[in-house]
Amino acid sequence: MVDARELVRSLRRKELRCRTGVLSLATVALGSESEIAAALGVEHLDYGDRLKALVPADSKFVNLDLSRLVEDLDSLANARTGESCVLVANFDLAVARLKTDEARALWQSLLTDFPYRTRALLFCVPGHAEASFCFPDSRILALWRESGRFSEWNQG
Repeated sequence: MVDARELVRSLRRKELRCRTGVLSLATVALGSESEIAAALGVEHLDYGDRLKALVPADSKFVNLDLSRLVEDLDSLANARTGESCVLVANFDLAVARLKTDEARALWQSLLTDFPYRTRALLFCVPGHAEASFCFPDSRILALWRESGRFSEWNQG
């Protein structure tokens, strides 16, 4: 298992083709993402707030599909301002809006097909049930683990 601080160092070094990582949080750590970001020395972004900003004025819901989500993440990762690494909290809210095959494609794309972005993205996911809520495909989750880009936050 990769230590969260080592994962952040790896993401910042710009040696990886795809500078994305996953930080799994135990249930007790959910809600403390801003403190975790501070402990890791990275920027904090609440993706739930970002999703709310995407809701059209005449609607109560955001129409979120795979292409729109990837487009938004691309914009976030290529922003010219902010820290070199961003902890993306509440990312599970976006994943939950996707169909199973879209979620599978998203995680595969973020692992292998999201190259050369300006900023690294570290996605927070709930750790209960082996993170299966966000990762509908255990094979893709295993690839994230094997790549050394999956960490579990286990500090108090």
